Amino acid sequence: MKKLKFLAFFLSAFLILGCDQGTSSTPSDENLVSWMDAPSLKEAYAGKFDHIGMAVQWNWPVPEYATTKIQKGLQRHFNSITMGNEMKPDEFLGTYTVKEPKSFEDFTDSNGTTIKVPKNQLQFGTVDQCLGIAKKIGLQMRGHVLVWHSQTADWFFKEDYKSSGKLVDKKTMTARQEWYIKSVLEHIKNWEDENNNGERIIYCWDVVNEAANDGEIQLRQGSNWYSIYKSDEFIVNAFRFANKYAPKDVLLAYNDYNEYNADKRAMILKIIESVKSHQNDETLPTRIDVLGMQSHLKHGDPSIDDYEESVKAYLATGLDVHITELDIGAKSKADANNDEKLKQAYKDCFEMYLRNAKKGSEPGITSVTIWGINDGSTWLNSDSQQKWLNYVKPQRPLLFNDNYCAKPAFYGVLEAANEAE
Repeated sequence: MKKLKFLAFFLSAFLILGCDQGTSSTPSDENLVSWMDAPSLKEAYAGKFDHIGMAVQWNWPVPEYATTKIQKGLQRHFNSITMGNEMKPDEFLGTYTVKEPKSFEDFTDSNGTTIKVPKNQLQFGTVDQCLGIAKKIGLQMRGHVLVWHSQTADWFFKEDYKSSGKLVDKKTMTARQEWYIKSVLEHIKNWEDENNNGERIIYCWDVVNEAANDGEIQLRQGSNWYSIYKSDEFIVNAFRFANKYAPKDVLLAYNDYNEYNADKRAMILKIIESVKSHQNDETLPTRIDVLGMQSHLKHGDPSIDDYEESVKAYLATGLDVHITELDIGAKSKADANNDEKLKQAYKDCFEMYLRNAKKGSEPGITSVTIWGINDGSTWLNSDSQQKWLNYVKPQRPLLFNDNYCAKPAFYGVLEAANEAE
């Protein structure tokens, strides 16, 4: 889904009142406990999944990951995080800070093509801070995302790196893509080598995000990537370059939404097949290890049976599955306020995940990430999502409420783990 930025609609998400401070500030907090007093999710799922995670923002629109209180909650319940925006191309390309490039240097790609690339353009200050905190509190991270049609500066695709320019040709764009992926992956590896004794904090990258079209068995049309290539060549190239520059113990993933829709599933399977068909190439072979299922669900949509059918279809390709962006939205006000229905929906999902968890060397689900830290900061209350959810607002799709109280949904996830013992 197009996330852009998490929007905080409730000041309590920033103030961290109520349960977090051991008091009850609203009637909905009565009989609920702080996430710091609730049983640990990561302990409940130890040995079941490699990673149980949550998506967070660094410091916008309100401080999340940058605050000690949030770090303590993450440390208690999760062993993995995904940065909501801080690893997307616009962030690294300096779109919001240094703007269009003004100085350049030569770069020669793997095919021997030499082009001009921006000099001193890439911005890694925030991600370095994020890595440092992860190290301090013992978390790993999913890297999100290297290649995406959204949140990538127009000038990256244009002649002379000017937004007003024409799109470059494939040869030039392929070299730019390699320069970008190489720069990001080598920076992360160097940071880990220098600051974490070479041990991986980022254990997986979403190499390509949301390249399949909705509603038809075809690639997403109209993006700058597709406009230049008119094929899946840019997807295959991304996995070539990620394989070349990422450490071999870092997993490489394709990630998409509505991945349980039959037509979209068929297109995603074609993408996987195309990428895998080049894994034995003599020069620049591809590698793909994981299919990322975003899993932005609605109550009862999809059904658990249909959802599981897609999980099994992806596992049948030989890839492991990561649930990368889980939340459960409501299409009616009654559902949005029905704590027990949300609890059952989460329990049903996690029971299904556990049925399909990795066992031995067979493919399976190895990672589950909740997309959002609490109801007060969920992206499902943004204008972009209101049509999709029948204009029902506020949405309450997560495990913790505005005040970081553990909701019944939290205990649904916990029950699924405990009953699987």
